[in-house]
Amino acid sequence: MKPTVLLALFSLLLALGCSVPKYQPTPPAYMQAILRGELKEALPSYEAQAREAEENAQASLFPQYYWQVAVEAYSFGADAARETGQLQKAIKYGEKALEMAEKSGNPASLFRAIDRLVLVYV
Repeated sequence: MKPTVLLALFSLLLALGCSVPKYQPTPPAYMQAILRGELKEALPSYEAQAREAEENAQASLFPQYYWQVAVEAYSFGADAARETGQLQKAIKYGEKALEMAEKSGNPASLFRAIDRLVLVYV
């Protein structure tokens, strides 16, 4: 096979295996979703990323990283739900973030989850 064909196949496989969600659970990505008026579209993405992180944590020998990823995704999901007026969903995601933070054992994650819940209840 020619090197260019192999490179094209490799690039395609890499692109398929490394798809990055449009709405990342990070402050800059969240702010972009706000500025574009896409919080309702971002919400299912945060939920899916959080569930995936939970599943990965349960299957992992070292789940702490995945619990922290789940905390971030549920926290941004709680923020997005609160901002779009879906308060029951905001409470649900805030409580899930707290549950994941407790499993992670990371004080920063625990603080983040508690902070999200405070904002939801205020």
